[in-house]
Amino acid sequence: KRGVDRITCVLCPVRHGPMKPTDDGRWAHIACMHFIPETTAGDHVLQEPITGLQEVPQARFNMSCLVCHSMDGACVQCDFIPSSKKNQKLRSKATISKHGACF
Repeated sequence: KRGVDRITCVLCPVRHGPMKPTDDGRWAHIACMHFIPETTAGDHVLQEPITGLQEVPQARFNMSCLVCHSMDGACVQCDFIPSSKKNQKLRSKATISKHGACF
C-alpha cells in the first residue's frame, strides 16, 4: 500500500484514480493520456504503456493551471474565453478539465 501511495501522475497533480505505466517507467492517468494529444497507449486494449511523453512540448509543463493554480504536470487548453480575458484561453490540467472545469 505504501508504494501505491507514492505513485503520481506525470501529467497532473492528482494522486488518485486509474493510472497506467509509461514507457519510461513513470505513471500517468488514462484520462490524462486521452486529453494530451501527444500521448497514446502502446496497446490500445490494455491502455498501456502510455507513450509519447517525450513529444509533449515543454510549454505545456511551464503553464500554471487557471483552475487549480498548480505547475505540476502538463496543461491542456480549450477554446473557452472568459469575458474578462478576451485574449486568454482557459488552460487546465487534464484531470481538472475532466471534472468540469472545461466541460
